[in-house]
Amino acid sequence: MVSVRQRRDYRVPSVAALVRAAEAARRSGLPEDEEEAEPVESVGEAVLELLQAGDGSLGALDIPELEPLDGVVMVSEVDTALDLESFGEEDAAGPFQPSSEDRLVGRLDEHPFVPLEIDEEIERTP
Repeated sequence: MVSVRQRRDYRVPSVAALVRAAEAARRSGLPEDEEEAEPVESVGEAVLELLQAGDGSLGALDIPELEPLDGVVMVSEVDTALDLESFGEEDAAGPFQPSSEDRLVGRLDEHPFVPLEIDEEIERTP
């Protein structure tokens, strides 16, 4: 078996704009007989709403309201599949921690795309 663990960080330039985008996604997913969606109350809730409204992948977060920062992907060979029932709902780190038996195959460090004009400015700076 192979395990892929991924982390990507984002900068939130405008909390209000992110919350508006999440509320629009929430409203668009409501059944027609529902009148009003509950308001989105936090940045974390907004990101979760966008993931749920999309396909569940990080591609759903490719929106102007979030600026991608660095990320990392780790690929490991594992002997046992992930058992989500063995981790409490409040355990944020547990499902992502490799076990001592996991064999790291590789790590991919992700860096956000830098537009060409910024690259040229960096090259000219002494």
